[in-house]
Amino acid sequence: MDTALYYTFSTIAQTLAGVLAILGAFFLFHLIRINAQLGQHLQELKTRYDEKGTLLDLQELWVRGDASALITYFTADRLGILNNEFGNLRLDRARALFDHKSILLTEIERVTAVTIATMIASFVVLAITPWIGRIPGRLGAAVFFATCGVGISSAGYCLTRYGRLARQIVGARV
Repeated sequence: MDTALYYTFSTIAQTLAGVLAILGAFFLFHLIRINAQLGQHLQELKTRYDEKGTLLDLQELWVRGDASALITYFTADRLGILNNEFGNLRLDRARALFDHKSILLTEIERVTAVTIATMIASFVVLAITPWIGRIPGRLGAAVFFATCGVGISSAGYCLTRYGRLARQIVGARV
């Protein structure tokens, strides 16, 4: 019984760490692409404003790289420059990219938190496995199966969240 718990929970921790690392690499690559395109759209919008003379607050936002504030700034369109198909298209695309980036960042934070919690729980179970193995009779079997069930369910939940995040990354048009 001890051996089964050792194998189960060490495998859970290793699998989650490996899959999260691979998913993290794809996530970073996708995030770099989103940032590049977002920067390109915002640069084109800023260029339109520069033709009319750069405004000091716009320049400050640009230097800080605050995409959210820049989108808000361009949405207000204080100089009336973006009130055309080009400006609206660029602004809509920048807004969509920024929203997609925000959703992905939130999802990767959640997935990472759940994974870390599951891995910590796996390490705790590995530490108390000798104690679980000494519980006699039916109670011991119940604790064993309950522990395995919770661990495998947690790992399954993490893998499901990985799949959802992977679909968001792969299925996104950037």
